[in-house]
Amino acid sequence: MAISKHIVFSFTLVFISLISFNELVAVTGDTNKYFKLPLGPNQTGPEAIAFDCKGKGPYVGISDGRILKWQGSHIGWTTYAVTAPNRSGSCDGVDGIPKEKECGRPLGIRFDMRTCELYIADSSFGLMKVGPKGGVASSLATMVHGVPFVFLNSLDIDFVNNVIYFSETSTNYPHWKAGDAINNGDKSGRLMKYDVKTGAVTVLLTGLSFANGVSLSKNNDFVLVAETTANQTLKYWLSGYKAGTHEVIHLNGRPDNINRDANGDFWIAVQLGKSVKINPFGKILETLEGDEIVNPTDVSEFNHRLCWLAMAVSKHIVFTLVLIMSLMSSIELAVIPYEININYTRLSLGQNQTGPEAIAFDCKGEGPYVGISDGRILKWQGPHIGWTTYAVTAPNRPDWCDGVVSSPLEDVCGRPLGLRFDMTTCELYVADSSFGLMKVCSEGGVASSLATIAEGIPFVFTNDLDVDFENNIVYFTDTSTNYPRWEALQAINNGDHSGRFMKYDMKTREVTVLLRDLYFANGVALSKYNDFVLVAETTANQTLKYWLTGYKAGSYEVLLQLDGRPDNIKRDANGDFWIAVGPKGGVATSLAAIAEGIPFGFLNGLDVDFVNKAVYFTDSTRDGRQAINNSDNSGRFMKYDMKTGDVTVLLKNLFFANGVALNKNNDFVLVAETTANQTLKYWLTGYKAGSSEVLLQLDGEPDNINRNTAGDFWIAVRMGKSIKINHLGVILETLDGDEIVNPSDVSEFHHRLWIGFPDQPFIYHS
Repeated sequence: MAISKHIVFSFTLVFISLISFNELVAVTGDTNKYFKLPLGPNQTGPEAIAFDCKGKGPYVGISDGRILKWQGSHIGWTTYAVTAPNRSGSCDGVDGIPKEKECGRPLGIRFDMRTCELYIADSSFGLMKVGPKGGVASSLATMVHGVPFVFLNSLDIDFVNNVIYFSETSTNYPHWKAGDAINNGDKSGRLMKYDVKTGAVTVLLTGLSFANGVSLSKNNDFVLVAETTANQTLKYWLSGYKAGTHEVIHLNGRPDNINRDANGDFWIAVQLGKSVKINPFGKILETLEGDEIVNPTDVSEFNHRLCWLAMAVSKHIVFTLVLIMSLMSSIELAVIPYEININYTRLSLGQNQTGPEAIAFDCKGEGPYVGISDGRILKWQGPHIGWTTYAVTAPNRPDWCDGVVSSPLEDVCGRPLGLRFDMTTCELYVADSSFGLMKVCSEGGVASSLATIAEGIPFVFTNDLDVDFENNIVYFTDTSTNYPRWEALQAINNGDHSGRFMKYDMKTREVTVLLRDLYFANGVALSKYNDFVLVAETTANQTLKYWLTGYKAGSYEVLLQLDGRPDNIKRDANGDFWIAVGPKGGVATSLAAIAEGIPFGFLNGLDVDFVNKAVYFTDSTRDGRQAINNSDNSGRFMKYDMKTGDVTVLLKNLFFANGVALNKNNDFVLVAETTANQTLKYWLTGYKAGSSEVLLQLDGEPDNINRNTAGDFWIAVRMGKSIKINHLGVILETLDGDEIVNPSDVSEFHHRLWIGFPDQPFIYHS
């Protein structure tokens, strides 16, 4: 239906089967209904809840020391792991708290979503880990400063920096004397961290009142820890200028476990009060209602649908189905779109200052910093001060370089292209086209050289870089070994493919060539977990994915064919990537060329599910580029399996199939039908899997679709205004502005867009 000032939708009736009922139970969206999921005979106290790396579960730790896994209504609960190293069968079904020293009591549980290993805070046996197949947990830490842990409670894990944050409720009272700790006002609780690499335990906070739930922020810049008997949650800063300090979030009740949802908000289970969902600033977003929900210990949100609740002294867990609403309608609800016109603002560099090729922000969040054509790196100090010189790359740079825009002088003045800050030391790593790989100290100044040559061949056109600070490796590109930067056009016109992708080891100072013969090697960006790195091949119109770990380590694949020339690549806080794309050029290639015996005619949009190793893409038409004028409906939407190489056609007879975008949890995908003026929603999981619906009718022709970090979607619309929508198709924003042409860099920082250009005296920001 056409969007005017409202959207009409209906509540979908969902049926689910429960182990405790001999019937199907219907749940409708007008009432949140809770269901009990019994644990089984003599099984009590599901203190915390977790889901594994495959989305299976829930898993719960119970009072007899076991960790159980829910296997569905036909199998029920099975034993997945135990924490006691010599646990006897007599522990099964034990409900006596003092036997925890013999049987164990797993309270905090968190899965590593990369390896599927389970990390555990056991009240008696300390910090532990279980392999992906379950079994007996192995010990990681049992003491700090020579003093054994007494009552470990909760944990969360920073997998980027390999650090576990965990709480010890009391250093005086074990778990089975928790009542004494509460009644006596014990304040001996602690927040600690465990370094996975070194095995070192560090105490971060002491004197806490019944330290309980722990949960990291989405960007690992702070951690929340519940102080149960103080009726408050602390926010402890891990990075930025507030690092090492904390602040208080007050609550009307006693907080227990804390869990972060996919959007970066937090569910806090509250006893003697109502459980709440808060944002990172402590604002209450939702309150959990229901007479069944009394003194929960854990509230977890999974896949935006299920809210799972645990009670430490109960024999069941409770869950509710949060309804998915579909378009087309009997019960009407008017939703007025919230329209915001985002205006891109020019931030002028100043007179005779041009070419902000790349953009960076420092460890304090200050900036942006930009490298410009005269060899300087500038820092934005705010509107009152403006731009100041932060660093230069040329070791003996003459003053007359200031304001120079002539490219051949780069070997005298320098040309910093790639910039990355170390978020711990605030040192700046630089790829300078003429002076190679460099580093600037945290105070700025003249850059020092790190490397200028590899395999006896000097760097000719060093371009971009990214840094793995965990393993002390710099990954960078040398665009060409034949043409310097000021001869870039010749490199492009002559089809030069002498580019290299390399790594620099900070410890040994060795340079290793990882890939050769690249077409104008350009942007570089590491994944969130440093398991792969993306490299832009500009004149090949493609982005490569080079594997650093796992069974594919040392190999690469073409991740993305682009309808244009990729330049710089930047990863956002969510682990997604911005690729700045310039005008078309080069020869396109693909991973597959045919489906169901029919060759691809016009490949167009794609998105990748890296969890399930599937590429979803469109073939717009088999009728060439006249399809739009001829109302052709031969378009197809398909899936490519990275493991098997198989291509499956999911939808046929589409009107110019175009943009593709997966949702955040990979349970549906949006597909643009350009000449039908509509966007389809194709379900990948759940009871609707394999079906599609019209999500949105548009006043224009939809083109590419991109998801942002919050899980909303930007749809580029021709003959109309581009829009931002949520997963229900509600228009959130409309985009205006003709200024954004041929950017070289797009960076997302604090939910703002910063856009740089290689040959302009300004940058754009939203």
